[in-house]
Amino acid sequence: MARPFLELVHPEYLQPTLDEMQNLRTGNETINFVNRFRCKDGFYKYLSWYSIEYDDIIYASALDITEIKEQEAQLKDYSKKLEINNRELQDFAYIASHDLQEPLRKIIAFGDLLHSLYEHELDEQGRDYLNRMQNAAIRMRTLINDLLSYSRVSTKTRPFEQINLNSVIDEILSDLEVSIAETGAQIEIGLLPEIVADELQMRQLF
Repeated sequence: MARPFLELVHPEYLQPTLDEMQNLRTGNETINFVNRFRCKDGFYKYLSWYSIEYDDIIYASALDITEIKEQEAQLKDYSKKLEINNRELQDFAYIASHDLQEPLRKIIAFGDLLHSLYEHELDEQGRDYLNRMQNAAIRMRTLINDLLSYSRVSTKTRPFEQINLNSVIDEILSDLEVSIAETGAQIEIGLLPEIVADELQMRQLF
């Protein structure tokens, strides 16, 4: 003898199933709902039911959507893990960039002292090296601030603004000056337009 329908419904879904059946008996001609149901193999599966009542008899057909439900659960779990990883990365970026500020401040401060106290004792090449060091330190401070901003990108989106891509490229070439010299790289750049964008993202892109 076939077991009563409700005995095979997972306890978690029993009351919702009863509610849907009551809805069917109180005027709804057809209903569609999902529950977990113990099938012939003894395992609970997610079934999507389509039911209709006719002459006080409920007729129903079901579609096995267990695989879809499992994929949804996996995706939800993956999204949670991704959210946690993103928070950890944001925290790391904030801490790392914040800790870099103090030694960089010292580099700039001592560079200023060298410039003010000993500039007259340096030859032209020495002054050029000092100026390059200072410019690189200032650029690094800008990059650290950008990193701090990037670590908060998920909570506050930076507004787009008018960006001169030629200026961005010039700054990048200045940052990479040593690497370019060491590798003997030959870089050719045409005239670039001004666009409305996020300057940090454009710098990362190039």
